[in-house]
Amino acid sequence: KPRLAQPIIRAVAHRERHQGMAFVFNCCAGSEQDADFQNIPEKASELPMDCGSPPHEFRIRLEKTATSNKVGVDVARASMHLKVKRINEGLIKSWNNSNSDQAVMVKDAIVAVNGVSGSHEELLSIISRDKVLELTIRRGI
Repeated sequence: KPRLAQPIIRAVAHRERHQGMAFVFNCCAGSEQDADFQNIPEKASELPMDCGSPPHEFRIRLEKTATSNKVGVDVARASMHLKVKRINEGLIKSWNNSNSDQAVMVKDAIVAVNGVSGSHEELLSIISRDKVLELTIRRGI
């Protein structure tokens, strides 16, 4: 089967609204007519981004305060990064609400913290220790 047009292959971001429900094309469909629709969460940050797009990186800056000091993500520990499994209340969710064009999403990887890349233990240590966090996020790995 021919693959979907490139904008649709990358289409975890391609959503249609129909009667108040959000839908997304299944990236593995053979054509737009064959595309399966899946019910998806309301928040784009909860969508997986694993549809074959090439990996890319971006940075976000978070600052812990007395009233908001939780990063707010559940992660899977890989050898050299942290894979985002879930986004909870916290600094990343606040970031996402203010920066939808660079929202952190489920399946994104945190590959460096404050310029340091290393083991997941090292990344977690810096996240828990430092007040200001510059996270390097890689999408598509």
